[in-house]
Amino acid sequence: MVLPTYRIRVHRNISPPCRGKKAMRIPVLCILIACLFFSCFPAWAGSVRDLYLRADRDFQELQKNTERRKFRANWEKVADAFESAYMQDPQNAWAPASLYRAGEVYLGLSHFSGRSSDKEKAIELFRRVFHECPKSRYKFRAEGMLRELGAPLQAPPPPRPVIQAESKPQPPLKTARSTRPDEAPPAESSLPAPPIPALPVPDAGIQIMPVIEKTKTPSPQNAEDISHLGMIQGVRYQTHANRTRIVVDSDRELAYTFNDLNRDRERGLPPRVYVDFKQSTLKEDIPPSTQINDPQVKAFRIARNTKEKVRLVMDLDQTRDFKVFQLFDPYRTVIDIWGETGSTERTALAASLPPAALPPVATTPPSASAIRRQLALGVHRIVIDPGHGGKDPGAIGYQRGVLEKDINLQISKILADKLRKELNCEVILTRDSDVYLSLEERTRFANQHKADLFLSIHTNAAMNRNAHGIETYFLNLATDEESIAVAARENATSTKNISDLQTILNDLMQNAKINESSRLASYVQRGMVDSVKPHYSNIRDNGVKQAPFYVLLGAQMPSILIEAGFITNPRECQRLTTPQYQNRIADGIVEGIRRYIQEHFPQNTP
Repeated sequence: MVLPTYRIRVHRNISPPCRGKKAMRIPVLCILIACLFFSCFPAWAGSVRDLYLRADRDFQELQKNTERRKFRANWEKVADAFESAYMQDPQNAWAPASLYRAGEVYLGLSHFSGRSSDKEKAIELFRRVFHECPKSRYKFRAEGMLRELGAPLQAPPPPRPVIQAESKPQPPLKTARSTRPDEAPPAESSLPAPPIPALPVPDAGIQIMPVIEKTKTPSPQNAEDISHLGMIQGVRYQTHANRTRIVVDSDRELAYTFNDLNRDRERGLPPRVYVDFKQSTLKEDIPPSTQINDPQVKAFRIARNTKEKVRLVMDLDQTRDFKVFQLFDPYRTVIDIWGETGSTERTALAASLPPAALPPVATTPPSASAIRRQLALGVHRIVIDPGHGGKDPGAIGYQRGVLEKDINLQISKILADKLRKELNCEVILTRDSDVYLSLEERTRFANQHKADLFLSIHTNAAMNRNAHGIETYFLNLATDEESIAVAARENATSTKNISDLQTILNDLMQNAKINESSRLASYVQRGMVDSVKPHYSNIRDNGVKQAPFYVLLGAQMPSILIEAGFITNPRECQRLTTPQYQNRIADGIVEGIRRYIQEHFPQNTP
């Protein structure tokens, strides 16, 4: 580094202590120290940010200019600019955003070009963000984008190399275009089959089919190449009074088709439902058939239908309604087969009433809330579900080190203490430490403990850091894009699965429970806003919304999901970490539940 030369003129009338070579060295020494200090930082410390902002500006201009969008070179130029910013310093705070934006550029290009290679390039960049930026919030954005695109987090394995066996020389084959002799045809690969992954540990409460030991193994010479096929690793089932669930575990997302077959009396076959998994194979130790003999399903069978297709067949007692959908992390295909509902439940409930309480025969059955008031059931047990936990951190806060799973647990513990003291209710938490629970386990926990209310505690997140406010959800069809986006994030599924969940609601939900959940959500939302608004500025009431949250699906009691604030907003993230704000939120929830009890169960009001 070449330092600038300074000419210092010393005036004759300067006092003696400031005159001489020592006085001249002081400013030069200060300049030298400053230069050495700044040289300790890399010359490119601020350049990644500059490159990102410049590329982002070019991308915005490209999206606005219809003429420039027509030329591929303009898209590739912007994508290269983002990638160059990342390669400048992958450890820079702006690097993950640069790589993620490069993926967005190629994804946008694929919509215009129609080329699958552009989409694959976008997927490759999103995978790089996920694997190369593990501490960045863009890792979770990339994960969500990969799920939305239906792409696995891991790249598919490369095709297995073919080992050519020695063969006798063949006479050359001449064609009209070439006189070069063709190579001898390759022999079948003699590589051994790839290792079969271990069967995952099943969810609690779900029976796993027993493993049948296989002693016969194919010889390496006859082993077929199945590396390009998805592996079905296990089949498990769960039975309920009015539903049977069969879950097929796999190592990746599988394409599938399904259909139902009527009873075949001539062949003695019962009504059946089958699911065909394409481009898949079956783990060898899965039993070919399993007897269930529950009210909906008698048995199911699974086997390879063709070389690259697996078929699952379920034998039913009679024709039933069913639904097939997929979930991710881990990959699994779910088949729900429904029993008879509605009239059977009302008959059982009427039979449990004392003779004097039986109403006259009416064409319209009483609502669930009316029955609750007649029986003076009240609210005695509440299950609180702190969202996320363990390997699932939830949303990443604006402040460093702030995770949604921790905030949810802190608020839930405060809320549980207040409900016990102020409403004299029994309160149970689905988790009281940093452990992982699947969404199915949380709902099952509330049903098994026969809760009167189910509260799922969360904090919100958005790409826009200015988004803020408090909102409360109940289970129903989503009515706006924002609600669908929130449900997609909390469900950890793609928009395609959200539409599946909305279809399930038509068979699952009863109108009375939706109404009760809606009223509970209204009281809790009003209670939270009234509790925090006098003490904090810029409190936005986002109101009560509805969306198909999987954690609320199947709950047999009024249930709501609370978003206590936006953890991605700088102001609300800071508040959510303070005990004062957490206590205010809990106070509001308690007041909302108190008002709900006063309306529905006045004789049990605390």
